[in-house]
Amino acid sequence: MLRYKVLFGTVIILVLALSLCGVASAASSATINFGTGQQPDFAVHGVDVVDDGGGCDLVVVVIADATGQITDTHILCLNLVSGFGGASTSWGAYATGYIPVLAPITYTIFDIPGGYPFGENTTALGNDLLANGTCIGEAFYYPDLVTGAPFSICHHKTAAVGGGCSLTIPEGSVVGEAPSGAQVFYEPGNVAPNVILNAGTYIVVGQDKSEIYYKVVLACQFLWVRKDTVQPSFQSPQNGASLPTRIVS
Repeated sequence: MLRYKVLFGTVIILVLALSLCGVASAASSATINFGTGQQPDFAVHGVDVVDDGGGCDLVVVVIADATGQITDTHILCLNLVSGFGGASTSWGAYATGYIPVLAPITYTIFDIPGGYPFGENTTALGNDLLANGTCIGEAFYYPDLVTGAPFSICHHKTAAVGGGCSLTIPEGSVVGEAPSGAQVFYEPGNVAPNVILNAGTYIVVGQDKSEIYYKVVLACQFLWVRKDTVQPSFQSPQNGASLPTRIVS
């Protein structure tokens, strides 16, 4: 049975312009709830799930550490009514036997079609997803390990296929400025340890329902910062344009 925390590792939702075997067949995005412990249970929740032909929506969760090396994978069947599916983390289950050495642990969710030909924890599965997979979500979990910089598989995949960011930026977003930098949050109130926004300009998407945090774009990811750390940018072409006040999730 899955164990949940009120504040869980937030998936950084990334919808990339990639395809798996030429088939678009699953949730448009997904989030993860983590349990507790060094190797936590976790639950994936898909948005806009569709039937892949077996009465559920199939996704794969690839688990790697901050070095980018895979330690575990799980093929999950997301329920078509609730959108949920879950599993337990098992370090070393991947074909290479790799055991994580550097936190955070990256959980990357990939869409797969029905009849996907590669088995769980095989190198064929890992290689195919890293080369061709559609990344629909990602989250970071901090076990008791030496902590490094978060390794985003979604972001590295995007850079590998052309150097640009394929994250869809909502219309109405505005470039703002963080003059002194800012602490980054994975979700409002959930701090991202050791992740600091450098002083500079960033795309602001909107604010959370508490009106305390702004949702911003950092390294091809949606993250959050406190509103009191960001202000309008007076550089051209923004010229002091007001930051969006719409409520976003």
